Amino acid sequence: MKQLYAYIHIPRTGGTSITKSLPDYKSRNDSWEEHYHYVKSRSEIEYYSANIPSLAWRTPEQHNKIKMLTGHGICFTSYTWVRFTVDKWLPFTFIRHPIKRLLSSFNYRHKKTVLTQSPPVFSQIVPAMNENAQILNKTADDYNTLWEWYRDANSESNLQCKWLINFFKYYDSSTQSFIDYPEFAMPAEVAKYENFTWEDGFALWYSIPNVFPLFEIVNELIPKLWFIADSDNIDTIMPRACDIINIRWTPLARRINITHDSFRKWSFEDVMNQPDIEKVIECEEHDFKLYECSKQNCLPF
Repeated sequence: MKQLYAYIHIPRTGGTSITKSLPDYKSRNDSWEEHYHYVKSRSEIEYYSANIPSLAWRTPEQHNKIKMLTGHGICFTSYTWVRFTVDKWLPFTFIRHPIKRLLSSFNYRHKKTVLTQSPPVFSQIVPAMNENAQILNKTADDYNTLWEWYRDANSESNLQCKWLINFFKYYDSSTQSFIDYPEFAMPAEVAKYENFTWEDGFALWYSIPNVFPLFEIVNELIPKLWFIADSDNIDTIMPRACDIINIRWTPLARRINITHDSFRKWSFEDVMNQPDIEKVIECEEHDFKLYECSKQNCLPF
């Protein structure tokens, strides 16, 4: 039985650490054929720079070695990208405490702004903040609390629920509803032709105010996952998962802390003591329900 696994990389939930701990997909000195990583408009350039063939140019033998798909650009029908019959498709993901995820995004924006010395980076880095924040070139110094920033960052609201919905369903703006991806859908970088177009990263509908019952939609989709778990347990769960997949897992030594302490404006304790933090918690109700679900979900191994 041929099995294919997929890690759904929700931003700021430890995904870069997971990706870097799997075989290096950009190195011919590593088992690059076992791990295919896809991010729209970026992966093909990375592969070309590393002298690694993109998926479209790999031989059937090379396809047959793929064990794991990762990256922001994969979706529920990505198993059709490979040139072998997938008997079992097993996507999985990790969910982070919603306030910690939001704070990580805020501090990451702050770090990039400081290092590039470019104020627009803070509001324009994906997912882009509201138009008002972009026009005013707002930075971390314009906000006294996480809630003030949150109001300018609609796309960050309940992003973990949104990301999972977007993995399973495509938002059809003409009908304002979620529809299934067609099985033949392949990004141009993967297939070398376009037969269906969708937003495979930060979808445009993320910025729409919360008019969807996000957690209710996600809750019906969770049974389609191999597992969902709390991101605090990545270091104990992933080695066990990789044993089952028969793919190497390299411990934390290979990882980098992208948001170094010296670039953090606030710590978790700081924001939890802010006077309006309860407003953020209330607005993140869908992601908090998802987070609780991830902590209680039983692992299949």
